[in-house]
Amino acid sequence: MLVAGARCAGAFTATASYAARRDAILPGWLTIAGYVVAVLQLAAGLFFPLVLFPLWVLVVSIVLLRRTARVEAVQPATTPA
Repeated sequence: MLVAGARCAGAFTATASYAARRDAILPGWLTIAGYVVAVLQLAAGLFFPLVLFPLWVLVVSIVLLRRTARVEAVQPATTPA
């Protein structure tokens, strides 16, 4: 069951990295890191690659939150009159 979960996490990471790279949602270095994490998840069922998936998700979350805050700072919300 643990190996199956690792493989599912690897498939998700590969798919998410591909979509993020195609649509330019994430920086290139982060999508490449996602590909590396995906390969390690798919190839091994050991403990170490299982730690990489939550770390990748954490970094992606931080990058997206900082990007959203930056976009909101550039485009302030308008209030209806």
